[in-house]
Amino acid sequence: MLDLDGLNREQLQAVLTTSGPLLVLAGAGSGKTRVITYRLAHLIERGVSPKQILCVTFTNKAAFEMRDRARRLVGKTVRGATISTFHALGSQILKSHAAHCGLRKGFTISDGADQLGTMRRILRVLRIDDRKFDAQKILAHISHAKNAGLDAARFREKEGWIKDDDLGRLTGPDAQVDDEYRVAVIEAYERYESQLRAQNVVDFDDLLLLTLRLLSTDEEVLGRLRRRWHYLMIDEYQDTNGAQFELMRLLAGTERNLCVVGDDDQSIYGWRGADVSNILGFGKHFPGATVVKLETNYRSTARILEVANAIIAQNPDRYDKVLKPAGDQGDPVKLVALEDEDAEAEEIARSILALIASGVSVKDVAILYRSNVQSRAIELALRAAHVPYRVVGGLDLFDRREVKDALAYLKVLHNAEDEQSLRRILNYPPRGIGDTTVERIDDWARSRDLHLLDGLAHAHEVPDVSAKAADAIATFMATLATHRKLLGRQKPSNVVKKLFLAVKLEEALFTSSDDATSAGRRVDNVREIVKQIDRYEQRVKNKKKRAETEVPEEDEGEQFELLEELDEIEGASLDGFLRDLALSGFGDDTPKDEREDQLILSTIHAAKGLEWPHVFLVGVEEELLPHRRTVNGDGEIAEERRLAYVAVTRARRHLTVSYAKNRTRFGQIVPRQRSRFLEGLPEEAVERREGDMKQARTEEEKAAIEKTWRAKIRAQLGIES
Repeated sequence: MLDLDGLNREQLQAVLTTSGPLLVLAGAGSGKTRVITYRLAHLIERGVSPKQILCVTFTNKAAFEMRDRARRLVGKTVRGATISTFHALGSQILKSHAAHCGLRKGFTISDGADQLGTMRRILRVLRIDDRKFDAQKILAHISHAKNAGLDAARFREKEGWIKDDDLGRLTGPDAQVDDEYRVAVIEAYERYESQLRAQNVVDFDDLLLLTLRLLSTDEEVLGRLRRRWHYLMIDEYQDTNGAQFELMRLLAGTERNLCVVGDDDQSIYGWRGADVSNILGFGKHFPGATVVKLETNYRSTARILEVANAIIAQNPDRYDKVLKPAGDQGDPVKLVALEDEDAEAEEIARSILALIASGVSVKDVAILYRSNVQSRAIELALRAAHVPYRVVGGLDLFDRREVKDALAYLKVLHNAEDEQSLRRILNYPPRGIGDTTVERIDDWARSRDLHLLDGLAHAHEVPDVSAKAADAIATFMATLATHRKLLGRQKPSNVVKKLFLAVKLEEALFTSSDDATSAGRRVDNVREIVKQIDRYEQRVKNKKKRAETEVPEEDEGEQFELLEELDEIEGASLDGFLRDLALSGFGDDTPKDEREDQLILSTIHAAKGLEWPHVFLVGVEEELLPHRRTVNGDGEIAEERRLAYVAVTRARRHLTVSYAKNRTRFGQIVPRQRSRFLEGLPEEAVERREGDMKQARTEEEKAAIEKTWRAKIRAQLGIES
């Protein structure tokens, strides 16, 4: 017998309502998954065949969790129920009815790289300048059209474009320069659709679009599926797009046994096609629908919820609901203003060390931000503090290609015999030294028992190596040698700056990218390496001062520890920087997702559905949150506010929200303004701190941080406590 005593009144109502359309408005932390799985188990217990139940969600992880929880409640009887992602469902339907939708048996699904390659070939055939029209952006437009349920013909018709037979181009009645992208998209979409069909290939969006087309045009197939699935449940309904809505509406049929669970306040994926009007208009789409609100929050403290409620209440178009705490009042939310992004990052690192010293596990801490670019300064601060972390929703700074290239230059500058790093940079930026040339030189050197470096020095003597390539090699090796000589006379940061300028590293990043904004971010990532060397040099200087003035002479252990560091990096050598970087975790070949004791760095989008006891929400400023594009009119402020709400409700016990008064953008210091989302917060729920938080620390906190730092340094040097 299914035990329903653990459900609150609203959860119980949602579980027991099994007929007709049902909208469950599940606020953050209100037990959404619990309701879905109990409702599934209740249907089976009251005699519904599992084969008649269809549960649809967005991720494989969510589908697995749903099935696993249901199995615990009703055992093996859950077998037969279809619990699937939208795209897996579409794939299965298409596989069973391929011939009905223009596909042949054995069709394949194209991945992102394949799609991009296909689109670039199409642009060349159409003679569309791929330097002016970004292939990736055109694919994004096509994806949005497919998510809205529009194939190429319907998209052209909806946009009001007509074919001009004389020009062989697509033009419109009000065509302007701003419309050129739409023209390119329509032309490319038609060719793209044709190319995929010719190759018997579908892309990810086709799994929904072609399934929708099939069910819209083939009554026999639709009838068969309706007879199979009598009860439909959709998770995360606020994230559905036009195609997904139409698909579920068709399957629900006249019986309308459709239960959707979601939260309009957490609709944050409009940029990839999600349509919040699907959930806001549920009552209009399905007249007579029952609406159940889950407002009891089992995750966060009352103070955190007060802030969350105040933020989201400013949105005009939403269901009226307020999160109510099931737990205690908790500590106020900390609202902190810092001088710049470096001060923000360093303060967060200090706060995390204090948490660790007080017994908090690092895996119970998360740092959230609006954009991946914000992680750069934070990653460097965490590495300096030796705090293990994992990046979610973006690459680790040191996993980014341009950073790996920059570090390869540093390694070769320090160690000319580092062959792996040398191979990486030998023809980057491109200088006419192809792979075949390198292999010929390598074979020549190895046949004489020489190092690749020796072969490069004698490139003019190697058969079948052109004079042009040999000259390029000689010039490059001379550049490295010249800058290597400077290392003993100048600061490493100065030498590295000069080397990057000499090889035109930043110029290559700009010329190799179609998107100036993306190129600018990559350049900033490379500049961060130089900036980190600067910080390293200052750190050496400070440590030397500490060793000479702050450590008592009788404390031999402390003196030895600090002097060991100074001896190995005397003069702040490049060798010292590279070793310091390696000891901070760079180069760790342990799979990051297998290391449990790690702090999480994540975009807010990637953090949805997750929670942590301690959360730091950073960069809550105008043009970051809300994003610059939205502030400038390209997007909805309402969705950005929902994003802030999602971020706040990830925290269970403690939340720190920070913003910078100044921030570096493309090498310039730019004044910042705190986000409009921080206005109107209840004063009793917020603790405001201006300036550097370290000034407000107690002596106990300072001592705890210092103890943690010393313990980490001792462990690295192998000195027993």
